[in-house]
Amino acid sequence: MVLPLNDWKQPVGEAAGLLGQALGQLGANFAPDLHFNPCEFEALIRVVPDAARESHDQLYIAMDISLKVHAGISDHENMRICSTLKHEKLSAKTVRHLSRKT
Repeated sequence: MVLPLNDWKQPVGEAAGLLGQALGQLGANFAPDLHFNPCEFEALIRVVPDAARESHDQLYIAMDISLKVHAGISDHENMRICSTLKHEKLSAKTVRHLSRKT
């Protein structure tokens, strides 16, 4: 049975954190897959509420891998994916890594 989106309840508290971690790991596993297209990757990122992620470090790593694998995507697709990253939720170590890349 498929529930309409308006009937779906967002997880709260610990359940949201566990969901965020699980989907973060799933995204990291799918990121290098050439057959997992950027639109699917973006959908996977967006399905997790921002409050469910204490840190965006794992998301950044998965994005970095996916964008390297799909280097030929359009600037528009690239920006849509990158816009899901909350820089204020990155650790200092990840920010340093990101700043060295630019």
